[in-house]
Amino acid sequence: MKSKFLKILIVLALAFLTFILYVRLVDPYSPITIIKPPFSAYAKKGEIKLVKNYQPIFIDNLFSKFLTYLIMGVKIPSFAFFPEAKLSGNNAEIIGKIHKERFDPSKPYVITGGQFSELYIRNLGIFYASLLDSCSALSQTDWENRQRITLQTIALDLEYFKTTKEEKTTIVPLGGNFYTSININARPSDSLHAVLFTLDKFIDPQSDCYKMQTTPEAKKLLFETKDTLKRLVKNYQDSVIDKKSGIIRKNIYLSSARDGVKRESSFYDNVIAWKTFYLAKKLGISDFSDNYLNNLKTKIIDNFWDEKEGIFLNDLSSESKIDKIFGGDFTIAVTSGFLNLDNKADREKIIKQVNYIEKNKLSSPFPLLYAKRDDPKKMYFFVGNFVASYNGESIWSHVGTDYIQILNDLSKFDCKYRNLAEKYLKAYSNNIQKNGGYPELYDKNGNFFTTFVYHSVLHSGWVVGYEEAAQVLKQNAFCKKSLKFTNSVKNH
Repeated sequence: MKSKFLKILIVLALAFLTFILYVRLVDPYSPITIIKPPFSAYAKKGEIKLVKNYQPIFIDNLFSKFLTYLIMGVKIPSFAFFPEAKLSGNNAEIIGKIHKERFDPSKPYVITGGQFSELYIRNLGIFYASLLDSCSALSQTDWENRQRITLQTIALDLEYFKTTKEEKTTIVPLGGNFYTSININARPSDSLHAVLFTLDKFIDPQSDCYKMQTTPEAKKLLFETKDTLKRLVKNYQDSVIDKKSGIIRKNIYLSSARDGVKRESSFYDNVIAWKTFYLAKKLGISDFSDNYLNNLKTKIIDNFWDEKEGIFLNDLSSESKIDKIFGGDFTIAVTSGFLNLDNKADREKIIKQVNYIEKNKLSSPFPLLYAKRDDPKKMYFFVGNFVASYNGESIWSHVGTDYIQILNDLSKFDCKYRNLAEKYLKAYSNNIQKNGGYPELYDKNGNFFTTFVYHSVLHSGWVVGYEEAAQVLKQNAFCKKSLKFTNSVKNH
């Protein structure tokens, strides 16, 4: 009996070790990987060209999804026990090392880092919104690498879009040329937005410190997939927009940047919908009228703006309306262009929102808390039961640096906002050296976020958001007597 039991244990142990090896092999960022880039981008005569190396095959069945959740179930907690190593050097050296790791065009697509080696489609439109800002590039080579891996990522996104009726949050490599797709908790509000956002950045670059070299290939991708994108935009509009209210339906949950929380027609999701339709119009994919977009903006503001509290409500749930629940991802309203700070009415709302944040210490010790408190009952099972602060009372770097840029933009009207922006940027700069990397998030006290089941990503490519914030503060033509910090923050 003992011998039989021992044999079973040995078989189970070998099966487990084999699966661990498989998890490593299908991680494209692992030192030992079998995942080859389906697309490669390379520089030639001043332009970046795209080549398809093989045709990715997308599998959509219960087994592939079950396998994916097993992979994630092993990988995410494993980083709590075997986290990324601290990077050595000064800030410029640490940032350079992160760039080299995160923007390596020999990899198939860009990732946040650490345990998240799958392709989260929203990344490029939200967490990596600054990736194609050439003024934060470290060099011509760094700029080319950023364009190359972004082009490879968007090409894979679009190849997947051709095969699906409805976009998902995540694309996952399974080995060989096989991939699957899953939704983390719910259908995404922002995957389609990310692809349109990135195509627009390629085609209509907003910064010119270095030349955008990918425009011809991006236009070609857009031309080849216009019918696919038109179909997905229409499906998105038909299925998420309530025909009666004209905004996001309340009876569905959507997965967003804050994907661990169940929200009923969130402010973030509504702004993302507006920007998705705006980009579809700009790129010639769909014919949304200016009148439709203006009316949608008005409806969103009317439904979410609480004048007495001075905030945009987190969502339209009864709890949010009664308790006046704050959501840190309100910053999307400014970064997306939904609100224009040169417009007095828009600016007054953002100033009131900033006053609310500062009064309630939601930017202390540095910005920005996702929420005033944890609310496990409004979260999905794993997050709510094991790591509620992850999407609750924690500081997220991507909204923190967006908030800093909002403060900088407001300094055009009052220099006190510039001083706040400099103060918070300095805190982020100090944290790079302190932590030996650029953390994805911090706890409410400003310490590196870690629990017994979750370890924050340390080598996060989101550092480009910090670099962009440093750059815009340095270039600020207002408040010349401000602190001297930003004159030295970007020395690379």
